[in-house]
Amino acid sequence: MYGLVVTFGIAMCALAANASTTIGTTIQTGGQIYASSTVMIAATYGIDTDSAGALNIGTTTATSVIIGSATAKVGIASTSPYVALGVTGTTTATLGNVIGSAGTGISQLTFGTCTLTMPAISASSTAVANCTATGSSNGDKVFVTLPQLPVNIIFTGASSTAANTIQIAEYNTGITGGATTPPAVTVSWLAIH
Repeated sequence: MYGLVVTFGIAMCALAANASTTIGTTIQTGGQIYASSTVMIAATYGIDTDSAGALNIGTTTATSVIIGSATAKVGIASTSPYVALGVTGTTTATLGNVIGSAGTGISQLTFGTCTLTMPAISASSTAVANCTATGSSNGDKVFVTLPQLPVNIIFTGASSTAANTIQIAEYNTGITGGATTPPAVTVSWLAIH
């Protein structure tokens, strides 16, 4: 009888210890849950809200939110990311993006085409003309691609001088003598803000 009581006591202790470390049902709280170490969730399971609404992570006192390790692949709206951060769909970064550890912030990329009509350019002179580039802003870094120019005309630069405007400069080398009026052309442009 004594042996049966001891065995029963040991079995009850084991069940109590197991029950204190394993939870097989829903935990519901109106407050906060604190963990002194890592919270582990079984593979293929996730964290979600109990009804429609936002899932907030690190919104009160967190100074940074770290998702994944240096080798983890994080997917946003993607179940199979193949790079460090895989995003399916359109993204918006209202405070800008920095590419590379020493890069400069980029808040907007715009691009398109515009029609450039250059005036006559005297020999050994530069002329400028504006091109309507909807979406560009004053001070943007501008890159343009021009189609073939007349043999004596050289593209020398482009800048964004006002909203929706790119100014393009061309130089007449004078090789063919006299003034040259380049034909109107369609210019491809990229503006970085």
